[in-house]
Amino acid sequence: MNTAIGIALTYNIGAIIGGALLGGYSERLSQRRTIILAAALGLPVAPLFALSTTVGWLALGSFLIQVCVQGAWVIPAHLAELSPDAIRGFYPRVTYQLGNLIAAFTCRSSSGSRPATAIPSPCSS
Repeated sequence: MNTAIGIALTYNIGAIIGGALLGGYSERLSQRRTIILAAALGLPVAPLFALSTTVGWLALGSFLIQVCVQGAWVIPAHLAELSPDAIRGFYPRVTYQLGNLIAAFTCRSSSGSRPATAIPSPCSS
């Protein structure tokens, strides 16, 4: 249990750093470029996060993926700026909830074959 708490603290620190660092970067460059940068940085980190078999690599992968995820958190603001005034508050929320709906069906239809990792799949029951 202490290992899980340590990993959670580690990735939350990564989220704070990512939000502050890339959030500040989005002010200087642009929101769209920051989203692209965060997604591009997250691609090589994703296997490290998803396929880690030791606690150390899992902690590092979760820290780095949270830096990228929270760095891309300017997406709701960007979606709000792109949407018409009449649906400005509605559009980003519905977009995220539809993503959650698709993810729920993806988990439900997964075959269950997954390599052994340090943590269980979020889709497993």
